[in-house]
Amino acid sequence: MRRNPTPAQVEALQAQAKLIELGWGQNNEAFLQLFTSQIHPTASPEQQHSFNEIQQRSCPRITRRGS
Repeated sequence: MRRNPTPAQVEALQAQAKLIELGWGQNNEAFLQLFTSQIHPTASPEQQHSFNEIQQRSCPRITRRGS
């Protein structure tokens, strides 16, 4: 993100952070696909599926800060 994000950019980033907090660790490829599409927008379906699996294995869950 650039130094002076617009209010819309800040809101989008906060929404993504909330999605990660609430949804990470679930067995839901559609959830992971949101992030895969942003990181690798031109990936083939096979590459997307592989990256979704990598995300799920590398970060099985994210705990809340302060918990």
